[in-house]
Amino acid sequence: SGRLARSEVGWFIDVYIEYFIRVIIRLFKRWNARSWKIVTAEITGASCRRSVIGCAVADVAYTYKVEDQVYTGMNSVPFVFDSSAKDYVERYSPKGKLLIRVKPEDPSCSVVREADLYRVEHGFRLETE
Repeated sequence: SGRLARSEVGWFIDVYIEYFIRVIIRLFKRWNARSWKIVTAEITGASCRRSVIGCAVADVAYTYKVEDQVYTGMNSVPFVFDSSAKDYVERYSPKGKLLIRVKPEDPSCSVVREADLYRVEHGFRLETE
């Protein structure tokens, strides 16, 4: 029973370590994308998965157009609890719209900034292309 308790503690720590690493990477990407142009994307699907080490990840897939070229992207959001990831995914339905940021010099690179989504939800208008 002592081995089981240690393995459960190890799993618990793995989940949090992976979660924090993913959060830090996301923060860095979103910070860099704050001045990129805003584009409206169409959601193509949403699902949950268990990641490599153990934290839950909600994936929202989308497509978008820049200068008549179609691109795809994925917004992968880490969660400590599976139920939180499932709740997040339920907010997005196929054919729904999503604001994304697109890198001007490389339109295949896109990022979803929760700050943009929050602003729109609270009545702010963001200029899209």
